[in-house]
Amino acid sequence: MWRSDGKMPENGRMYARTHLGVEAISAVWNIDDFSDLEPYRTITFPIKSSTKNEELMNLDLYLTGGQKFEEVLHFKLTARDPKIKMATIQLSLLDYAGGKTECVKGEVWFNAPENLHRQLTFQTTKNRLISAEDVYLPNDALSVLCECTFSTESSWKK
Repeated sequence: MWRSDGKMPENGRMYARTHLGVEAISAVWNIDDFSDLEPYRTITFPIKSSTKNEELMNLDLYLTGGQKFEEVLHFKLTARDPKIKMATIQLSLLDYAGGKTECVKGEVWFNAPENLHRQLTFQTTKNRLISAEDVYLPNDALSVLCECTFSTESSWKK
């Protein structure tokens, strides 16, 4: 490291700090007409800032499989705001009483083109949820609790 006068010290201590803003949100996504959802059709849930009411990320739901295979639930988290560098997400299926049942968690660093999204997959299938519709699908709506924490721009400004 160089000192401000341009000279390099022989021995010494240097300190640096990073200040990041962090925001956490929690929202319930009610997916209406769940039994009519077809494989590879994407439904998008916008994740908005709790302070600015701007869309920061998207959470996409889609099914894979169909016909001869079980239809599996996949969720994909994508950042829309380039200031977001990292996010953690937990998705929980809610039962008819609002209790958490199955859950998936993930972490994504939006620091390279190959890391622009994170896919999360539930171990349950559409058919299993439909067969337990009295528990999971009141009025044919699947409820998913989305708990997300993400970094925002640096809180330290020059």
